[in-house]
Amino acid sequence: MPLVLSGGSTNLYHWRASTGAQVDCNIERDGWLHPMEVKLTSQPTRKQTLGLQAFRKAHPDQRIGHALMLCAVDQPRWISDDVLALPWDLL
Repeated sequence: MPLVLSGGSTNLYHWRASTGAQVDCNIERDGWLHPMEVKLTSQPTRKQTLGLQAFRKAHPDQRIGHALMLCAVDQPRWISDDVLALPWDLL
């Protein structure tokens, strides 16, 4: 059953590859996928985006938007060109 947010239909998925790479949550809305990781760290690194990168490589034909990393940062900041670290309390 889809989750409804702000008048639209949203699906949530978990993804894991046979290699062990994973993405905690994929948010699907309006034909776009938005991968999201949840981390305890206040100092996120590019290395912690490996699952997000693996997801993109495994799904080259999908429309994949910016990825999110929810973590203990004080303010939003880009970890890479397509991964935004967000404070937990912004959601």
